[in-house]
Amino acid sequence: MERLRENLHAVPGADALVGGYTAQQYDTQRTAADDRTLIVPVVLGIILLILVLLLRSLLVPVLLVATVALNFLATIGVSTLVFEHLLGFGGTDASVPLYGFVFLVALGVDYNIFLMSRVQEEALTHGTRQGCCAG
Repeated sequence: MERLRENLHAVPGADALVGGYTAQQYDTQRTAADDRTLIVPVVLGIILLILVLLLRSLLVPVLLVATVALNFLATIGVSTLVFEHLLGFGGTDASVPLYGFVFLVALGVDYNIFLMSRVQEEALTHGTRQGCCAG
C-alpha cells in the first residue's frame, strides 16, 4: 500500500487516492501501531511516577511496572498461540492489543498499589522484614 501510494503521488498531475478494503486495513493497522507506540510509554510513565510518589522508592515501582508489562506481553503471546495457532484464526482486530494493554495494566497496577500499600502499612507497624514477609 505504501509503495503504491508513493508511486501514485509521483505521477505528475495525478489527483487520485488509493482506497478500498485493503487500504482501510492498512491505514487501521498503521494507526493502531502509532497509537500503541504513543500510549503505552505514556501510560507506563505516568504509572511509574504515581508509584514512585506513593512508595517513595525507585526500584520497587520499576519492578512493579515491569511485572505489569511482562503480564501484558505474556497475555498477548499466549492468546496469539491459542487463537492463531491452535484455533486457526487469521488475526485479530488492530485495537485488541491496545485495549488489552489498558485493561491488564489497570488491573495489574491496581492490585500492585493495593498490595504494596498494605505491605508499607505492615512494615511501619512490625518492621520491614516482619511486615513484608510474615504470613
